[in-house]
Amino acid sequence: WDFRQVSDDEVRELLATPTVGMATARIRFAETPAEVIARCAVDAPSGVPPREALEELVGDARIVLIGEASHGTQEFY
Repeated sequence: WDFRQVSDDEVRELLATPTVGMATARIRFAETPAEVIARCAVDAPSGVPPREALEELVGDARIVLIGEASHGTQEFY
């Protein structure tokens, strides 16, 4: 995992990139972290991805941590 700081331009590009539909067919080979995220992102209406997407991500894991690491939780992520 690469948790380096991304630039404002990378964030703008990510936010402007559709994750579904015909527009995704034009995404070129990913070179930046923002492009990788845009290519792999799952549409999540109201912040909740479809059940099938969650099942694919989680698999048969017994424990799943959702969210981002904060101070004091790095040992879990």
